[in-house]
Amino acid sequence: MKILSSLLERSELQNPSASDLKRILRRILKAERACLQQNSPAENWGPRQVKSALEYLGLSVENFKDFECPFIASYFPIQSELNLTTYAQKNWLFPKVISKRELRWFRYEDGETGIIETEKGLRERHLSDTFEYSFELPPMVVFVPCIAASVSGLRLGYGGGFYDTFLHTFKAQLVTVACLPHGLLLDELPFEPHDERVDIIVTENQIVEISTRAQLLCKLRT
Repeated sequence: MKILSSLLERSELQNPSASDLKRILRRILKAERACLQQNSPAENWGPRQVKSALEYLGLSVENFKDFECPFIASYFPIQSELNLTTYAQKNWLFPKVISKRELRWFRYEDGETGIIETEKGLRERHLSDTFEYSFELPPMVVFVPCIAASVSGLRLGYGGGFYDTFLHTFKAQLVTVACLPHGLLLDELPFEPHDERVDIIVTENQIVEISTRAQLLCKLRT
């Protein structure tokens, strides 16, 4: 999809900043994603991508019910996002957003029991039920939320910067995965210095390697 090129051709966007382009793309691509969801089989709206990603990393969905090393981190869908919770087990981690662009994590435990919805529509647990990730903990496979991604590994997030900060801090022990519908895999995206690329992009019909599989498996063994 050449959405970025078409935006640049509009007269009202003379010399736009990357931040300006991202803001416009979020609006356009959220609407596109909602349309794609209406026309996609349920299996293609998250379950297929998660299964492909885990099996690519040697983590068969049938055999990791009590898997704790590496951690597997996902998120609850909002705004027509893919549902990546189909295979979630009690040891999967989910994020809680707190101040200063910081993420904390909680275990899936008993599914969504005890989870509350915030004013922004996020489903989280109370702060006392969360913990901080650290370099002393096992490596983590992180399913990173995104509206779209580019073939070079850039992702278009929601603008909060929480994930970019987390990914930058712990990149040496994270394997990052962006799952999305194929229609939102773009040729290019605006880039800012703080943007972190993901390791692999998984659509319903392909896996795009940004980092090699050998590199990722090496991370997970550390």
